This record gives sequence, C-alpha cells and structure tokens, in this order.
Amino acid sequence: MRTSLSLFFYQIVLPYMSVYTRGLGATGTQLGIVNSVGMGTGGLVGPFTGWLIDRIGVKIIYLVGIVILAISYLIYGLAQGWVIIIIAMIAYWVGFGVSGQSCAVICGNSLASEDRPPQ
Repeated sequence: MRTSLSLFFYQIVLPYMSVYTRGLGATGTQLGIVNSVGMGTGGLVGPFTGWLIDRIGVKIIYLVGIVILAISYLIYGLAQGWVIIIIAMIAYWVGFGVSGQSCAVICGNSLASEDRPPQ
C-alpha cells in the first residue's frame, strides 16, 4: 500500500518537477546535474541500507526512509532557487531507496516459506 501511494503521488508530481526546477532558474544542463547528483547519492547509500537494517532494525530504518521522503517533499515546496532542489533530490533518492529496501525486507520476512516461489 505504501509503495502504491508513494508512486501514485510521485507520478502525479514527476512531470512538473523539471518545469518547477527550470522555473527556479536552472538550465537544462543544471537540471541534468540535479538528477544525476540525486540518483548518484541514492545509489551510494543503497549498499549501506542493508547493513543498517541488520544493525538497527528494519522498522526504524523504514520509518527513517519515510521521514527523509517527507523532508524531501518539504524542501521541494519551500525551495527558493534551483540549487536547493539538489538537496531535495538527494533526500528523495536516499529516502526512496532506504524505505524501498526496508519495505522489501518487511515483505520478505512476512511471507511464509511455503508461499515463496521455488528457486
């Protein structure tokens, strides 16, 4: 349910994110930099998420991911310039990755062994 709602709202906003960033003064190249920095940071944080889940616990890490996502949307809404959008994009991809991996672990742990597909 969380994933469906998150993707639903993200897909509503996605077409306008580049227009919004350009409206804040970014060029096409700067818009690409914003996306690249955000995705790259999210990709670098990804491998550490599993380690944190093992150390701290899946529920806490999941909630942290959701909070980071909420913060990213708040930063987007309050941004006064395109440079601030870089922070929002980093927060989005980190929060998306952390909450997504945590959600997958929760789903995997709640699935009974007999309900898992054969390997």
